[in-house]
Amino acid sequence: MASVWSFYGNDISHAACRQLFVTLMISSLILFQVTTLLYSTGAFLALLLRGRKYSNLLAYLLPATASLFAIVLSANVIFAKDALRISLTRDTLLPFGFDVFIDGISAFFILLIGLVSLAVSLYSIGYSKEYEGRKDTSILGFLFNIFILSMLLVVTSNNVFAFLVFWEVMSLTSFFLVIYEHEQEANLKSGMTYIVMTHLGTAFILASFLVMYLQTGSFSFDAFRQSVPFTPLQVKDIVFILAFIGFGTKAGIVPLHIWLPQAHPSAPSNASALMSAVMIKTAIYGLIRVLFDFNGVGSPDYTWWGILLLFTGAITSVIGALYAVIEKDIKRALAFSSIENVGIILTGLGLSVIFASFNLTALAVLALVASMYHTLNHAVFKSLLFMGAGSILYATHTKNMDALGGLVRKMPWTSLLFLVGALSISGLPPFNGFISEWLTMQALLSTSQIPNSTLEITIAFASLAFALTAGLAVAAFVKIFGISFLSRGRSDHALHAIEVPRSMLIGKGVTALAALTLGVLPFIGINLITSAFNIQSAHPASPFDTITLQNASGSNFASLSPFTVALLLASVALASYSFVRIVGGPTRQVVYETWDCGFGVLDERMEYTATSLSQPIRKIFKVLFKPRNSVQIEFYADSNQYMRKTVRMESTTRSLFEERLYTPVVSATIFIFDKIRRIQTGKVNSYLLYILITLVLLLIFVRLSP
Repeated sequence: MASVWSFYGNDISHAACRQLFVTLMISSLILFQVTTLLYSTGAFLALLLRGRKYSNLLAYLLPATASLFAIVLSANVIFAKDALRISLTRDTLLPFGFDVFIDGISAFFILLIGLVSLAVSLYSIGYSKEYEGRKDTSILGFLFNIFILSMLLVVTSNNVFAFLVFWEVMSLTSFFLVIYEHEQEANLKSGMTYIVMTHLGTAFILASFLVMYLQTGSFSFDAFRQSVPFTPLQVKDIVFILAFIGFGTKAGIVPLHIWLPQAHPSAPSNASALMSAVMIKTAIYGLIRVLFDFNGVGSPDYTWWGILLLFTGAITSVIGALYAVIEKDIKRALAFSSIENVGIILTGLGLSVIFASFNLTALAVLALVASMYHTLNHAVFKSLLFMGAGSILYATHTKNMDALGGLVRKMPWTSLLFLVGALSISGLPPFNGFISEWLTMQALLSTSQIPNSTLEITIAFASLAFALTAGLAVAAFVKIFGISFLSRGRSDHALHAIEVPRSMLIGKGVTALAALTLGVLPFIGINLITSAFNIQSAHPASPFDTITLQNASGSNFASLSPFTVALLLASVALASYSFVRIVGGPTRQVVYETWDCGFGVLDERMEYTATSLSQPIRKIFKVLFKPRNSVQIEFYADSNQYMRKTVRMESTTRSLFEERLYTPVVSATIFIFDKIRRIQTGKVNSYLLYILITLVLLLIFVRLSP
């Protein structure tokens, strides 16, 4: 039974958008030039005006302005259909061909870059003061601008050389951002792990492009697209595997995720926000190009591609959520959460490929829209949360949740905005995460229409993983918000925290507003995605229309009206408040003594900490965490072991992947190269002997050759 995905409504909103952009249309070429020029100028001025009064302000106002132009450029391409192509050949200006092509897919990712960069740039105006007097902030401003520019050029490049050059620039600038505070040894270690893993991924991407080159004789992406009908299936399989490993490393799929929870916490928080919200999305962009643009999936031959994506996504999401729950470093917890969300995005992509391979076009569209909606949503709420974590670090100088608490009184606006991000990423209405997770769940439930019973049962396990991930994500953010913002402060840092500067609040406010808008008015995001990906089967909806999923007979099997849900929630909240005020009357404050279990006055030591709150999950999944508990007891007198003065318990966990996979590989590599290193003796006679041996071997080889 085929399925039809549709929206009840008309295309007034879409036509109005298009007419608006046609009327106000500025050439995409001009917008692209202005955008790149402003980012470049921001980087140049950050270095040129080093130490001047307004240097930091300009270093972040210019990228904020450039981001606005990037958003307009994206809308121009998506709604006004003003695609852009620029070609500079090797004979003109550059040593390699520079080919820019901005179609709807590129424009969608430019929108992500522009939206997040706008918010983070505004946030950085205040946040950069954190480093004044102890670090060279001009370097941070320079790297910040170049990093954004490189991501923009990655998603607009239309040949292999340009793509890899800008991919490398993106990787190197992010590496230097990770080790920006290089005086801390842990940051250097994180940077080394990141640079090794990112180049491992680049090697696989390069290999996939070389295979395509051998098939087409060209490094142009246009040639890759045109070769789809003529490329043997075996070659396509090889290209997919290589690209999946390469882009998957950058996206942070399990078990190639090891760099992500190390690099993101080490970088300055504004860079962390960009890396987590946008940079890892460039890998999703690459996968989409390989899947739908360079290969055109759509036959049963590609089913195993979808299964691989689906199960990698399921495992990645569960593992990421589990590690996020037990982390007490707030930035590491957010980094693991990014791994979890990449898993959800891959789950949607995998389902889309599976549905397309069985010619279930409408369901393939549903899964693709769910995946891209979650890509957009994750960019919004993860940048908000990383900016919130940066605000906590700015005010308290600690990332350890066990040393926080009580920030809701000290930093009320940051608390409110962080709560918006936490509710969004937990998938609760009326925020944006709910919409994309609901769509993904509907796509998973629709697998009953696949004409293959074995595959249906297999995919059911992915549904269980998705449900477990959703529950764990809620637990993780209940812990992060509850331990960090509620109860009493557990350190002097938390007790003396004050609210962050206004520009940091504005940056977070932009993304919080976007999270609420995309949750209450999902037609904006859905219209955006269907227009960008040129999806004809889904029609645009008006703000008040219901999202409805129908089967072929015309009956509905799922529907959702986010606007109605938001209205109901608001009505319940208003009615509850009114009931309490009318029935309960004015609030009275009555103070009672609390039962203290004989310990005396209750204090912050008796609160739950991040470690104690996650103890049950750590115990249930101990096979993954390998927890170690150490207990230190101090007695009043050594002669009496029953009178305990203090008991201190510390619980540490280990990374199964690092311990069982990466450590043996690194050890073996060091062992092998240590043996090879012995060849270098520093003695000339030894080197002459090597040359002689090599010469003799070559002569023997030539003599024995036919």
